[in-house]
Amino acid sequence: MLAAAGCAYWLRGSLLSLWYAFQVHFMMFMWLLVSWSLFIPLVVSQSSVVSIVGFFIALFGMLFCGVLSPVQYEDIYNNHGLALLSGIMSVSRYFIESLTVQELRYLPEQSGFSVHPTSVYFPYNQTGSFAIRGLAQNDLSVIRRTRDGWYWGVLPAFMVGLSVRFLGLGALHAFDRSRQNKKSLWFELMKDPLYRNRTFYYMIAYLVMVVVLFGASGWFILSITGETGIDAKPEDPDAMASLANKTLEMISPVD
Repeated sequence: MLAAAGCAYWLRGSLLSLWYAFQVHFMMFMWLLVSWSLFIPLVVSQSSVVSIVGFFIALFGMLFCGVLSPVQYEDIYNNHGLALLSGIMSVSRYFIESLTVQELRYLPEQSGFSVHPTSVYFPYNQTGSFAIRGLAQNDLSVIRRTRDGWYWGVLPAFMVGLSVRFLGLGALHAFDRSRQNKKSLWFELMKDPLYRNRTFYYMIAYLVMVVVLFGASGWFILSITGETGIDAKPEDPDAMASLANKTLEMISPVD
């Protein structure tokens, strides 16, 4: 995986993209891709695995990643249901946005992507370039100019991949039990009363864990994080004058 990420960076990386940031995002992309590639073969027939996996990756990876219509980043951030669908089902959702944002946020203030801390009256959430393009709307710190990368999507991607793999763990025990020399789940549930049936309690515990994992994934996808880093709006004339002098000193040419 690291070797593949290195080759991808050699082919795709730019001067504004740090190699280790690219490695992190590529590994999260592969984490999601492999998670779904492990789960789907467990629930579909072997004869159609290749076509279904390819169709799933192409459909959700391309049409729900936020780049192409009908689902773009602005639509994703304005619709929680669409954000959850895209964040869970699209393997390229975080990878493409992360690479785009980490390069744009290093541009200077005049580009509109980064905002200086003294710009207390700048409506970054309305006229900022990230807001106009609909990118990175759940991370307030994205307007800080830095070359260190952008990692908001790492935790949601990791949690979604973990949830899908845990879902696959249940599918491994629920599907094709006859090939594993096991009785059906219905037989296991009916052979003993439920109050002393171990399979029943295992299923309840498993379902609770699935709900917890996907709930945590949804929370990370929808939650707003970070701080803008913009100085607080002055409350009195003296503080206003001090801020104005500070700004003038920074923009004035050096003798």
